[in-house]
Amino acid sequence: MIKYAHRDFPSDVFVLLEALNVGIDVLVVDNGESFTCSPAELMDINMTGKVSFSLLCSWLGNQKYQLFIVKAMSCGVCFHSCLST
Repeated sequence: MIKYAHRDFPSDVFVLLEALNVGIDVLVVDNGESFTCSPAELMDINMTGKVSFSLLCSWLGNQKYQLFIVKAMSCGVCFHSCLST
């Protein structure tokens, strides 16, 4: 994850997860334990031996939704934003 390695990277997905107050389930591979953290907390966790495996939207209740995200921008803008970090 680029945002994990480069904190100043302008990640629109990270902003969306933060704005929606999403919880991220993380599995510790060695012992099978899991815990939930916020996207901001995930940035401070050493992910060696861990896997993020689900997103929790507690404000949705028991209903099921699908979220489609479309990012529309020219290739030149995207290319420039990746190189300017």
